[in-house]
Amino acid sequence: MVFLHINDDKKMDELNKLNTYIKDDKKHIFLFIFMNGCGPCEATKPEWKNIEFKLDDNLKNNENIVVADLEQSLLKNLENLPKQPKGFPTMYYITNGGKTCEDFDSGRDVNSFIKWIELKVDKNQIVDKNQIGGKKSKKNKKSKKNKKSKKNKKHKKKSNKSKKRTQNSRKRNKK
Repeated sequence: MVFLHINDDKKMDELNKLNTYIKDDKKHIFLFIFMNGCGPCEATKPEWKNIEFKLDDNLKNNENIVVADLEQSLLKNLENLPKQPKGFPTMYYITNGGKTCEDFDSGRDVNSFIKWIELKVDKNQIVDKNQIGGKKSKKNKKSKKNKKSKKNKKHKKKSNKSKKRTQNSRKRNKK
């Protein structure tokens, strides 16, 4: 995971990295755009920075995830931003080389941000650097089987109920 804190003109190298990451099809970028002196922005900043310390290690080890915060006066230097913010603070999820840009409009606490990241990043793309080989763990395979079997059970229950309804309606029609 890459963390970028871009809050002044001295951080132009990080801004250039962010421009490059936005163009990369594989990157999942979570961008917080703030304005200095804005009350809601100032309240959100420490929560955003806590992502780095509270995020699950599996996500932290994923180099395709970028979490960045950017001071709004530097927006003019961000060439590849798919859309401009309408107000501050603004949080975007950017992926597909900048073709996808979604607003975040839920809570402004670290737990909400982490849930958002987990939701947006496909769990299958999380790479454990210590994993050897390309196979998924047995645990993941079992959980998928369990999900499928639960769906099948639900489907069977529904089909049994519909059979009973049909039988009951036939009995009524005979009478």
